[in-house]
Amino acid sequence: LSLPLRYASNVMRCDSVSFIGSRCKDFFLTRFYVRHDTIQIGAIDTAGIGAGTGLYVTLHFWAFGNAPDTNVAIDLLINPTLPFGFTDTSLTADAIIPQFDAGQIHINSQL
Repeated sequence: LSLPLRYASNVMRCDSVSFIGSRCKDFFLTRFYVRHDTIQIGAIDTAGIGAGTGLYVTLHFWAFGNAPDTNVAIDLLINPTLPFGFTDTSLTADAIIPQFDAGQIHINSQL
């Protein structure tokens, strides 16, 4: 599984990525790379993952103390080197493009 993400914000950063409690929690290889406003997430396993919905990863962010109340969009990053997708080598070498719904992160400066 490969998931490249981008969020356009100069008031927050992705602190860490967790696979605990996710559908990939037992995969033998789970990695992520964070740089500024981009996150590349990957997971590999020989057993694969069944069809269905569920948690892939949990993203943890922190916001600067002077961050205003705002919503930050998070969506797929178009990355031709590591594109969004899933490859099941037991069936075919073709990539399967899963469904992805963009989201948003709400920063509440009142906390």
